[in-house]
Amino acid sequence: ATDADYVAMVAERKAKFEKEFDDHLNMEYCLVYYIMTELLLQFDSRGKNMMFASWGPMSGDGDYIWFPIYYDVDT
Repeated sequence: ATDADYVAMVAERKAKFEKEFDDHLNMEYCLVYYIMTELLLQFDSRGKNMMFASWGPMSGDGDYIWFPIYYDVDT
C-alpha cells in the first residue's frame, strides 16, 4: 500500500463517518458531552471513562441512537 492509498482510505472512512453519524449518535448530546469534558478537564472521559447508552429505538427505521455517558468522574 502506498501513501496515496492510505490517504484515500482515510478520506473514504471520514466521509462514511460523517454521512452516517446521525444514524447512530445524537449530535447535540455528543457536543454537550464533549464541551463538559473540556470545561471540567475530564480528558480521560473521552476514551476509557466513556460509555454509551440507548433508551430504545429513536429513529424511524427502529435503529438505536446512542448517547455518551460518564463511566466515572475521577479526574
